[in-house]
Amino acid sequence: STIWPGHYFSSFVCEWDPKAAIECKFSSACKCTQNNAGVDTLKYGSDYGTTCSAWDSSDCAGWWNSSSSWSNTSRNDWCCEEWCYVNETCPLVDESSLANNLKYSYEACGDSKEVYNAVSNTCGAPASCACIGNSSDPEGYGQACGLHDAAQDSGCTRGISCCLPWCYVDPACEKSVP
Repeated sequence: STIWPGHYFSSFVCEWDPKAAIECKFSSACKCTQNNAGVDTLKYGSDYGTTCSAWDSSDCAGWWNSSSSWSNTSRNDWCCEEWCYVNETCPLVDESSLANNLKYSYEACGDSKEVYNAVSNTCGAPASCACIGNSSDPEGYGQACGLHDAAQDSGCTRGISCCLPWCYVDPACEKSVP
């Protein structure tokens, strides 16, 4: 160390503090670059990724449902998260799939409280996570919390998840899964 001769330091043994990296007055690495060169701006818009915004929220399924980012088995709340393109030296980056030279970061922007609704392909405030039932099942399957799949003849193939209580909830519930 130049401050304490005879002492050694390493930043690699410590976890990154995203907020400190973003607010660092000594570097602009994690600030939005205002650059989206290489992105199809006719498809995504001229400002896509240049500032913090939930850029993918307007047509997430249309743009991404055939990509490796899309999940058919879990929520796609990342569609509602704010992000922007940042300098490649920011330690909080991911590779852009739209342009080889661009890196983006969710951590460089604020945390969105919205969740993705797959039915409407929109983002919105999380709905109540109360059990809403399923009126099409006269037996009450999923209408209230219960071990609905625990019966040996249920055909459940999800391992331990078959033995957890569950109920049907609004798709916009932040804890829901398809």
